[in-house]
Amino acid sequence: MDERELTLDECRQFEKEVRGQLDFLHRLRGRLQHRGLPPDNPLLRDVEAAWQAMYDLELQLYYTAADLQPEPEPSAGEGA
Repeated sequence: MDERELTLDECRQFEKEVRGQLDFLHRLRGRLQHRGLPPDNPLLRDVEAAWQAMYDLELQLYYTAADLQPEPEPSAGEGA
C-alpha cells in the first residue's frame, strides 16, 4: 500500500493523530531545554529528530490529502 491508496478521511485522521504527537514532542523538547540539556545531548537530539520526522510525516499527509480533495465545482457564471 502507498499513500495514493489512502482516502481523504484516512489522511485527515492520520494527520490529526500525528499533530498530537508533534505537540507532545514540542513540549518534551521545551522541557528538556528548560532543564538545561545542552544541544549535543543524545536525548535532546533524539527528541528533535523524532519531532522532525513527525513534522515531515504531517506535511506528507497534508499534501496527500490536498491531492485527494475533489476539484471545486465552478459557480454559476464562471468561465462564461
